Order: sequence, then structure tokens, then C-alpha cells
Amino acid sequence: MRKMGIVLATGEAGMRHFTDVLGEELGETAAQVERSSVDAALTNALAGEGDREGLVALLAPAVESLERRGCELVAIVGTDAHLVLRELRGTTSVRLLSVVEASWRRIVAARYVRVLLLGTSTTMREKFFKSPIAASHVPVFTPNDEDKEWVDAVIGRVSGGEEPSARDLARFDELVGEAVEHGAQAIVMAAPELLALTRGRELALPVADALGAQAQALVDEARVR
Repeated sequence: MRKMGIVLATGEAGMRHFTDVLGEELGETAAQVERSSVDAALTNALAGEGDREGLVALLAPAVESLERRGCELVAIVGTDAHLVLRELRGTTSVRLLSVVEASWRRIVAARYVRVLLLGTSTTMREKFFKSPIAASHVPVFTPNDEDKEWVDAVIGRVSGGEEPSARDLARFDELVGEAVEHGAQAIVMAAPELLALTRGRELALPVADALGAQAQALVDEARVR
């Protein structure tokens, strides 16, 4: 198995979710995955400001650290960081796994023909996540501006340790219902905090877990020599 590394550029919920998936796949050997980390709040702020140079300057040393430790495959955990994945790939010989590509593969494998994307305001607003999927003739749509603000607020509250309120759950159900009316066949959850809206609940649409797909892709590639 090839040596793996992860750059943690996400909050506690994302870190826990990603490492849980690794643990399910790798068992005790998950502890051997090398780790590096950057400030998640700064990552999201730079991405939100469109400061691509600043984002690369923040992330590249973390990737370089894993390369020096002999990692052959690296996953940057934190969707907003993937705004500059192309630039980062130009700074290293290590293979960087894309959360977008991993999500795209799941969408194609499931034969979804239209999906709703939920994530941070940056992920929903920018094209880096939507365009590669749409290029495969799978339309990707996002909520209206008011609902985008609400989604971003939910991410912030869950990151701060809160559970979604009854009002949040009701609003999420309304959003899912509207997505069904627009022909969506799945919800792509690009922020792990939003999975708190789905736990233990029956939804009208299946959920495609972006970070879970990326973690699975990391393990799958590591197993292939």
C-alpha cells in the first residue's frame, strides 16, 4: 500500500468525519496515515476573498511537509481549499486527490442526472466544484441567495458545537422538497457539518457525501500499486 497523507484544512467535524471513514477502511493502520494541518478558518477566509495566492502560500508548505515524510498520495481535507487544487498540483510531485473528482465519480456511478450542491458560500458560489460535474452533462444547482446564507449559518453553528434546531430541520426539508420539484436526484453535501441535518432522518433524496467520497478514493488509490 502506498503511503498516504492528509492536510487538515477543515474544522473538527470535517476532521472527525474524514478520519472515521479512514478508520472504517483501514482499521488500526489508519493511525499510520501522516497528517499536516493549516488554520481552517483562515483557509475559508482566503477562499471566500478569492485570494488564490494567499491560499496556495498557506497550503503548499503543508503538502511539502507530507512529501518530505515520503507520502505518495495526499488528500487536502476541506472543500474550500480545492479552489486552488490546480495551482497546488503544480508545486509538488505528490498526487493530490480532488474532493470534486471523487464526488463526480460517485455521481456518475449512481447515474444521477441532476444534483443539488450544498456547502460553504464559497463552494456554492464558485465554479470549481460545479463545473467539472456539469461538464459531464449532470446539471448542478444551488439554493437561492437567502438559502445560501442559511446553509452557511448552519455550517457555522455546527462548527461551534451546536446541533441543528427544529427550525433548521424544517427549513432543510423544505429545501429538499424544492430540489425534488426542480428534478434533483441527489444532494451533494460538500460540507460535513451539514450531515448533521440528515442523521437518523428519512429524506426525499439520497445524500452524496463529498468528504467521504474523497476519503474512500484515497484508500482505493493507496491500495493500487
